[in-house]
Amino acid sequence: MMKNFLVSALFFLVSISSFAQRTIIDPVLEHKLFRPYENYFDKDREWIYTHLNKSSYIQGDDIWFTSYVLNPANKNLNFVTSKLYVELWSPDRKLVSRKILSVNTGTTNNYIHLADSLIPGTYVFRIYSNWMRNFYQENDFNTFITILGHNKVLDNGLVVNRNNLSIEIPTQKNNNKGLLTKPDYDIQFLPESGHFLEGIDNLFGVKATDSTGKGIMVRGEVKDNENQEIISFTTNKLGTGNFIIPKAINQPYKVKIIFPDSTTRNFELPKAESKGIIIRVNPYLSDVVWFKAETNEATLQQNKSFYIMLHANGAIFSNYCINFSDKTAIEFSINKKDLGSGIVYATIFNKNLIPVSERIFYNPDTTHRGKLIFNAESLTNDSVKLKVVVTDSLHKSEFSKLSISILPDETILNHFNNSLYAESIFRPALKGNIENPNYYFERNDFEHIIAIDNLLLTQGWRKYEWPTILKDTIHKFDYPIEDEFTIEGSVKNWMKNRPEFKSRISLFSPQNNLFLFLPVDTLGTFKIKQVYLIDSTWVIASAASNKGKNWNRVLQMSIPESFLGIPEQVPSYTSTDKTVERIYDAPKLTKGVIRLKEVVINATKKKPFENNIYIGMNSHTLEITKDNYNQFPNLQILLQSQFNVIVERINSGGYHFNMGRGVKSLRSQGEPLLMIDGMKISDPSVIVDFPIDQIEAVAVEKDGFGGGMMAGNGTIAIKTRTTSLFNTNIDATNLSRIIIKGYAPPTKYFEPKYIIQPGTTDYNKYAAIFWNPNLLIDSTRNASFNFVVPKEIKSVTIRAEGISTKGLIFLHEQKINLPGRY
Repeated sequence: MMKNFLVSALFFLVSISSFAQRTIIDPVLEHKLFRPYENYFDKDREWIYTHLNKSSYIQGDDIWFTSYVLNPANKNLNFVTSKLYVELWSPDRKLVSRKILSVNTGTTNNYIHLADSLIPGTYVFRIYSNWMRNFYQENDFNTFITILGHNKVLDNGLVVNRNNLSIEIPTQKNNNKGLLTKPDYDIQFLPESGHFLEGIDNLFGVKATDSTGKGIMVRGEVKDNENQEIISFTTNKLGTGNFIIPKAINQPYKVKIIFPDSTTRNFELPKAESKGIIIRVNPYLSDVVWFKAETNEATLQQNKSFYIMLHANGAIFSNYCINFSDKTAIEFSINKKDLGSGIVYATIFNKNLIPVSERIFYNPDTTHRGKLIFNAESLTNDSVKLKVVVTDSLHKSEFSKLSISILPDETILNHFNNSLYAESIFRPALKGNIENPNYYFERNDFEHIIAIDNLLLTQGWRKYEWPTILKDTIHKFDYPIEDEFTIEGSVKNWMKNRPEFKSRISLFSPQNNLFLFLPVDTLGTFKIKQVYLIDSTWVIASAASNKGKNWNRVLQMSIPESFLGIPEQVPSYTSTDKTVERIYDAPKLTKGVIRLKEVVINATKKKPFENNIYIGMNSHTLEITKDNYNQFPNLQILLQSQFNVIVERINSGGYHFNMGRGVKSLRSQGEPLLMIDGMKISDPSVIVDFPIDQIEAVAVEKDGFGGGMMAGNGTIAIKTRTTSLFNTNIDATNLSRIIIKGYAPPTKYFEPKYIIQPGTTDYNKYAAIFWNPNLLIDSTRNASFNFVVPKEIKSVTIRAEGISTKGLIFLHEQKINLPGRY
């Protein structure tokens, strides 16, 4: 294969043409091609990579993760995004967990608990923003995670364990009929730059996979219509390779593939095209990239002029005009330093600016990857201090973010095949699942450079919609950028079933410090943008006329979320042809769920204001019930009739609370302390307009003793309801109460409560020791943190990933022997 590929790589260095090109300066091209292309990328794209603390998990485990939001154009963190959705889907396509995460300066972190009762298998971990949906297919967001089981055998006898061999039982064949099939292979042949052209040498990329999508090594023989072998090839361990058909003619070409199990299959290549143009690329030299545009005589009779543009993600690096005269091939080179690093596109356009050929290639940048050094120091009480040093120079304003996983040295759950470094290079240029992206960057040698180019030959895709680009119209995106949350709703006249625009909305969410009063628009709708909402809190809204009347109004309210739908899930393949040996079972990590016998508990109902320090022994409390609810049209009447507190309107438009305390109060004048659910309220109108049916209890403390200076003028406190007062359809009233699916609160790493003991084989293989999701390193280039390591553990494996604000990407794995533990 290497000999064949060297021929391919050096194909146009034998007779270099004297043809010279220079960048075009043409007003027509500027107006019809270059400017529309740049305008198309005016809105930044984004891509997300997630660093997991383990490569696989066990039932009862916790998935700890940090997600990095990157701008594909400059490989820097994207600071615009503020909200991400993260989901975990089971093998039977059921939603296990869904969280909404707040993004801070391009990163976020959290965890997902795996219940002990989850079935083992391949799960889909999916994370995305609403904005990303404009540019990628839904499957591009999927990451597959293996969850190992304690017993490994499912109800149908199928064992799921991707890290080890599986076990099968004799009855499995019958039980799994219709579920499993014999292995099948997928072989793809993809001509370079998308065309197989008569009369020239044609390079084909080869992709060979099994039924699970995993690459396989195959041998191939390319034959002509007389069954004579033209060339042979072999794919690498990831299933990619290439071959050349010299001077293709109008005849059938066949490829014989020999599979790993020695079976063979014949494939027929597509028919060669009589007209067209291709572009070939040689990116293997140290300082330049060579290009060769080639066509045939039949094409030149119709078109001799073409344009080549070198570009990526909205940046145009160079462009050329090609004029074929008496030659069918034109060659030129460009310095690598004049191209952007990473994946670069070479696109050929005809004279009508229609793209006719495209090739992508990799231009490496060795300065793109940062370097780290770890130093460990043992402290007291089994604590360890880890110092992390960035050896690269950082600017004064530059800082780095790292996420660090620490596992026992003997772990089998650190077989990571992806990284932030690999994702920053390959995405989003490559579509679909990339098998073991880290392999391509293990070494910077010819074998790996060839492997990258074969990958681009077989999985590169045209992600640009050229007809849309060249129209140069303002593109309308279906999925806007979400800046925090939006609360929206509408008010209708109940009797006339039409918008009630003479309405105002009172909206409350004490846990989110949200107290708003706003009018609806002429359509009876309202929208509150850029609201930070915490998960599992609530928001209440009520609609009333401008004069405060709330009858004959129906309020509907919602908080929109982005949702992709159910992901496609491909089950892992397990052969049914033979019984395989059981290697070992995955242990139980945690105690799991313990079901207790049903018991009757007699308890005293908790008082509404039991923990409120501003409500003392002399306070008076009223609980709102179904029996007394109708006695109080609003809170003003409730305060006056039950507590002798008169709400008075003052000249400035505000409110004064006449507490009627006389001389017993700490102070004789001033406003009382106002509280909702323990939170201090500065706007009196929030209390005055609060809906009665959303109140569980009201307390008034008049004398002001015991509450300190803040409550010297007394206290009025409201405790809101957690359950509805009436079993009615709340959407059919002027009130709406929503439990918020908001931002999941940040969670500090906690040590799992393992039932396996440190130092045992199971602990060393499956346990986690520590996870630091967000280590910040400033221009001093170092940072440190402490963590506890059980004394039985002598050495650990550390994996760190991260990025600096200037786009320097880190990937570092290291085994550390803990000092003093030998």
